[in-house]
Amino acid sequence: MKRRDFLKIIPGLGLTIGLPQPFITKSKPDNQKIINALQQATEEFYNLDEVENDNRSFTRELSRQNIIYAVNKINPTTHNDMAFIVAVKSALYSSNLIVDEYAYRKTTGKSNPPDHPLLHLNKWKVPYTFRLISFQEQITCVIGELTGVYGYENEKISAIIWHNIMKAGSFHPLFTPEYKKRLTIKDAQQILDGLTYILSAILPFAECSTIVSRAMEIMNA
Repeated sequence: MKRRDFLKIIPGLGLTIGLPQPFITKSKPDNQKIINALQQATEEFYNLDEVENDNRSFTRELSRQNIIYAVNKINPTTHNDMAFIVAVKSALYSSNLIVDEYAYRKTTGKSNPPDHPLLHLNKWKVPYTFRLISFQEQITCVIGELTGVYGYENEKISAIIWHNIMKAGSFHPLFTPEYKKRLTIKDAQQILDGLTYILSAILPFAECSTIVSRAMEIMNA
């Protein structure tokens, strides 16, 4: 299945957004089957077989190692678990520390880095990733809630944050009057820390979810 075919089914992905949903297979898959299916679905989606060079080979191997580590560490049981794995597999570095944090939060409910209450994502009705901001939709939702702006202005703020050049002293003045009263500069810094914890190529949940849906097809074939 090629990218254009994937994109046709994106409008139907709304059912996977929200609280974690179990994925359904014909039989309980082992981790190696999940790894193989995610790798194949990822390569199909990004057409990784079309161009091969030294840089592409390195990226492909890093992606493979990230998927292997994440699946074995997280032992995914939901669609959102697997979408998170897709989101971090394309990082330009090892995603082990991020995956470790996801697994830690999933099993203990606690967190290692600063975890501001505002980032408890089940409030935002977006993919539940244990308060780790992993998808474009999550960033849009949190920034929109804090500042009251969406569209192009929201994207500009997101870009500044994601390039790691937003400072708490510049972020806090962008808040709505209500949040300026409720939140301090320290709060703004903790929220920024949460938004920038995963500094990889941030992906839309719809894209990651589509890849997971294809992986399910592969496992059920």
